[in-house]
Amino acid sequence: MFGRRLLVASLRLPGEPGPVPVALEGLDPWGRGVALEIAPAAHDTLIAFLGLRCETCEGFWNELAHPGILQRRVPGETSRRSVRPVIAVNCTSSNDLAAFRRRVEDLAGPRSADADQVGGSESAGSSESAGRLAFPAISSAGAWEQFQVPVYPYLVLVDGSRSEVIGGVVARSFSEALAALATKDSAM
Repeated sequence: MFGRRLLVASLRLPGEPGPVPVALEGLDPWGRGVALEIAPAAHDTLIAFLGLRCETCEGFWNELAHPGILQRRVPGETSRRSVRPVIAVNCTSSNDLAAFRRRVEDLAGPRSADADQVGGSESAGSSESAGRLAFPAISSAGAWEQFQVPVYPYLVLVDGSRSEVIGGVVARSFSEALAALATKDSAM
């Protein structure tokens, strides 16, 4: 229920040939099923596998509160390429899903008074919070399995134009992750 499988068209992990997942499937912070398109895309995607109660992950959650445009230098290219962050968590209980929702709502900013659930159904507030996010967020146990996430925080960079995984790293910030992944990209 809390994690959905990853829709794949034959996964390419670092150092292995093949395409990346077409979409990550899972739950949004409000428990609704979603599929996030990853590749092919005009931009690159940095999937940040974060824990909800992880001290090292706090730096990433704090960075997301003030999102700028993430960019990376591509070896052999003179310009920078934009990078879309995607947050992936692994909610294994309703408490985890509630903590995920609170994290995302805190990042989205203050909610209006009508944002609370009314009569057991969602009001416009949840959708408004999701619409204010500068990045997609998903709970997907399948993504963690398919990308063989060894520990969190763990970041995987997907080249949208080549539909390939460039690599995965453990880092303390988005800029540190992109710098480490730049060396992996130049080795390809």
